[in-house]
Amino acid sequence: MEAPAKRPAYTLRERALERSLIFNFLVHGLAMLSMAALLLPTLPGGTATSEAARIATIAAHPWRFRLGWLPWQLCAVADLTMALAMVRVRWLPSAASWSVLALTLVAVAPDQYAQAVWVTRGVTLAAADPEGYLALERALFPLTAGWGALFYTLGALGWTVCFARGGTWSRALTLLSGPTWATMAVAVVSPLLPPGVRPGPVFVSAANGLGFLQLQVWLGLVTEAVLFRARPYETTGRLARWRHPGSGLFARLADGLANSRLAGALLEPLPEVEMRSDIRDVVYVNYLVPAAMLEALVPEGLELERLGPDGKYALFTFLSYQHGHFGFAFLGPARRFLPSPVQTNWRVHVRDPRTGHDGIAFVTNAISSVVPALGARLLTEGMPMHVLERAEVTRAEDGAITVSLRPGAGSAPDAELRLRPSPAPHVLTGAWAECWSSFDAFLAYCVPQDRAMSSQPLRGRISRQEIDLGIPLTACRSLEGTVVSRAARALVGDAAPLCFHVDRVSFSFSVEAHDPGPDAAKEASMTRAPNRSIRSSFRRFTPPCSVAPARPSAALRTTHTCKVAGALGVLVLVACGARTGDTPDCAELQAEALALIEPQRACTVDADCVLFTSPLTCKGQGVRVGTDTTALEAKVLAFTACVTASRGCEACAKPAYRCKLDYVVAGRACSGGRCVSDVDDYAHAPRAASGGR
Repeated sequence: MEAPAKRPAYTLRERALERSLIFNFLVHGLAMLSMAALLLPTLPGGTATSEAARIATIAAHPWRFRLGWLPWQLCAVADLTMALAMVRVRWLPSAASWSVLALTLVAVAPDQYAQAVWVTRGVTLAAADPEGYLALERALFPLTAGWGALFYTLGALGWTVCFARGGTWSRALTLLSGPTWATMAVAVVSPLLPPGVRPGPVFVSAANGLGFLQLQVWLGLVTEAVLFRARPYETTGRLARWRHPGSGLFARLADGLANSRLAGALLEPLPEVEMRSDIRDVVYVNYLVPAAMLEALVPEGLELERLGPDGKYALFTFLSYQHGHFGFAFLGPARRFLPSPVQTNWRVHVRDPRTGHDGIAFVTNAISSVVPALGARLLTEGMPMHVLERAEVTRAEDGAITVSLRPGAGSAPDAELRLRPSPAPHVLTGAWAECWSSFDAFLAYCVPQDRAMSSQPLRGRISRQEIDLGIPLTACRSLEGTVVSRAARALVGDAAPLCFHVDRVSFSFSVEAHDPGPDAAKEASMTRAPNRSIRSSFRRFTPPCSVAPARPSAALRTTHTCKVAGALGVLVLVACGARTGDTPDCAELQAEALALIEPQRACTVDADCVLFTSPLTCKGQGVRVGTDTTALEAKVLAFTACVTASRGCEACAKPAYRCKLDYVVAGRACSGGRCVSDVDDYAHAPRAASGGR
């Protein structure tokens, strides 16, 4: 394993510099596209066949001309923002940073003056006085393409000094900087030369085009270096180094993309898309080891779930399985044309001490297909995905199972399993018996893990990926045989594995949620963002709960409501309710919620229904009620699967969605005998007398 590098201090100043670099990279890329698509037919040295044609294009399409210049005006904003961020960062040389700011200010003045006149008076002259337009253009072009660009280039030389001396540098930047600044120097000096020796407009345009292409690559590389400074390689998790098992050009490109901090920063904000797979032959390999062996694998801000009377043990599991047409749910029947790779997930059981959420944290994942490996690694927070050179999961007619995970020269874990069905369920002994009374009790702990958790310390948050597996414990079959894995041995030593098999699983993932992390107060002051957000295909909403800034056991006055929003055939239930007051405490809050749901426990869950539940939450200071909500969530899940006739809400039972319910009604979500169709409607609806507590 690669030893993790020490992470340097990360403050608001570093965050501002990173954002300014990303903004600069995006805006300069947009400006080049704008030049090619909108401005080239209107500028000297462009694609127009004559000056008359250029002027006619501006006169005929004035707003296209103005729109084409807008990204270049944003480039000035981006350069200025970046210069301001650089002078605030302490690890960049102060004198050089202030020089960059001064040169940028000098560059902005002639550049933006010329562009402002060009898109206003210039457009007017193009329509009314072509000769006057040409005279104006000859006066403005040197200001923006000459003097402004010259001082921008001098400022860019200052960038080079700052980032090289600041340690955010690479060999690629050294090789690229010389040609880039030389090309830019030729491009910016040419318009300022005397007419007799001045190159033609076509040469100047070509030099500018080549220079800006090089600049775009340079900005990407320096942004990558700055992002990597705060996100160095780690031993495990998403920031562990990726290595493709191949050695050709494609493998090198995949390595660069998978390890890129810039690619992750650009792609991570994209919303999640629901994924599905008809999984078969899931093989669990479990190790019970001293908890101290696994502590280093736990993401920052989470706690290892300790087992046994003294909490001295912890569970490590890796499971491997064959996907069944893994892909986007929206493809529907067309998903059967997608491949079915083998995947393996290596995990520990963790808990968020601030919210009480428990789940698993992935130490590593691997899959036998490059595209889903890159997609999972770059688009999700909690999937440290790698790619296997070769993998297979096969089952013989007698039930014997072979699992082969071969990483080759790559960074994926290895394993060779030769297993067969046990004649009887496992009988727990030794440390296993200290932690669970029976094999069934162990399965009840190990199998229902529908939440993957990870942390982003720099963003002050914990991410949760809520998935739907619904594995019945009766589907688990004990296995015995041999397990050989160098990767597992490195993590758990000589611990003996306990294995079992699940025949089939219907997998669905569509929600990623975020909770405040250990540095949430710092993050909130830095970003001024909400404490919690759900990035999914559902409509966003936050339960109207609040709590005083005190311990989770602070006194609360409670009013219970159960609100439901229906979207895309999936139901989201939020059971919440808490107001600041003097009685009772959070334990009583949970008890009252349980009492609310208890009378409806006879309701059954439709097997085709997918419900995502949230435990009792308190907004305000980012404090979540610190009670165990496992039983509550189970009862809420059962309760919301049926329509309660006693509430007068039979009208809700419409076969509109997958659950065959237009809206699930719980508690006072039924108002006056009618179904409230939206959370906002519910908030303003009159309360029915029989609506529950």
